[in-house]
Amino acid sequence: MSREPDNVNPPPEAKPDPLAASLARLEPAPPRIDRDRLMYTAGAESRRSTIRLWQATAGFLAAVGFFAGMAVKPPSIVERAVVVDREAGKPDPIPEPAPVSPAPVAEPKPAAPMRSPSP
Repeated sequence: MSREPDNVNPPPEAKPDPLAASLARLEPAPPRIDRDRLMYTAGAESRRSTIRLWQATAGFLAAVGFFAGMAVKPPSIVERAVVVDREAGKPDPIPEPAPVSPAPVAEPKPAAPMRSPSP
């Protein structure tokens, strides 16, 4: 017995398939979808409702503040006469300044004697 395989049934010669040959020559087309743009658009779309809610809330509060400010009655101006009892042309007396006493000064403490470092 030999160690070589028996070639009793050799495979038939393969004829080239025209469909396989034409498919092998084709190159794939570049993708039409930009992944980064798609992810950005999806993220922006998911937050749009939250952003619109905050914008509506801010607009509502601004309108309420405006109309509340318009509804509040402005203060009325009251005129009254004030009578001052003093002679015209006579200046007001200038008060004398209070005497200033010097602040007490703390006496400095004597410095502690210097110690020499012990060996």
